Amino acid sequence: MDKIRALPIQRRENGSVRTERRIAVVCFSSGGKGYDYFCDDDSVQEGDRVIVEGYDGETEVEVVETTIRRESELALPLKRYKYVLRKV
Repeated sequence: MDKIRALPIQRRENGSVRTERRIAVVCFSSGGKGYDYFCDDDSVQEGDRVIVEGYDGETEVEVVETTIRRESELALPLKRYKYVLRKV
């Protein structure tokens, strides 16, 4: 499967457009810290296993949450986010 790219979601609200991103929060170890990755594959849900780029290359991890966030609410600059590569 090709790399999944999280495309921005454009929503109109009160005459203006807001941009959102779908986020998959993943853990590298059971009960570990959660990390945000962009994901536009709507089939990825909590409990799924996905492949992401980690420090040691491609790594299989568990999705602990999926959410949609406004770009203005993201903690990091857009270029710092990594992507879900594929669903296992």
